[in-house]
Amino acid sequence: MKNNFLKIKKGSILIILGIILILISLYNINKWKIIQNDLLSKEVIDEKKDKKVIKRELRNNISIKKVEEKIDVEFKLSRKDYKDGLMKIYIPKIDVKAAIISGTSVNDLKKGPGLYEKSPLPWKEKGNVCIAGHRTTYGAWFRNVDKLKKGDKIILKINNTNFSYEVEKVFIVEKNDWSVTESIGYNAITLTACHPLNTSKQRIIVRGKQKDISMENKKYIKIY
Repeated sequence: MKNNFLKIKKGSILIILGIILILISLYNINKWKIIQNDLLSKEVIDEKKDKKVIKRELRNNISIKKVEEKIDVEFKLSRKDYKDGLMKIYIPKIDVKAAIISGTSVNDLKKGPGLYEKSPLPWKEKGNVCIAGHRTTYGAWFRNVDKLKKGDKIILKINNTNFSYEVEKVFIVEKNDWSVTESIGYNAITLTACHPLNTSKQRIIVRGKQKDISMENKKYIKIY
């Protein structure tokens, strides 16, 4: 009887341990979802400066330099101060909605699309905002970037302001070709991901041009 009890107890412990291991594995697999949901649900606030959203009217057809002057209360943040989730990326054509992580390390890209360390932020004049993302693992946010065509929309959102881009081209480069992250003479966005699927032999590049900046309180800044 005692031996049977010990066997049952031992079996129960093994079952419990097995369940715990399964739960840990499921958490690790879905951790990126938890992180992304948390970042997407938070209202972005610049705690360091605690600035209010712009209240005054913004004129149409003004240069990006003037835009910087008019929205400096909201956009004085520098790249080194960027925090996970400050910006969100939306690509309606391929149903992408994700918080942008501050970096492109292995651990960063597990959490979401990552802002290159050398990348400017979208309000920098002639800045090329560069973002990397996975296609087959973790969130696989950039899995379908090969389906994007000229004219498709990419939107970066920070606080109540949208930076809108239109895709210009989608092309392939060698995996060590980092020239695509350099400034190209106008405000742009560059998305990078491994190519083909399930390999890192090359990189697929999506290049977009900034078209306008709009604010959710209906005030509007025309850039081009």
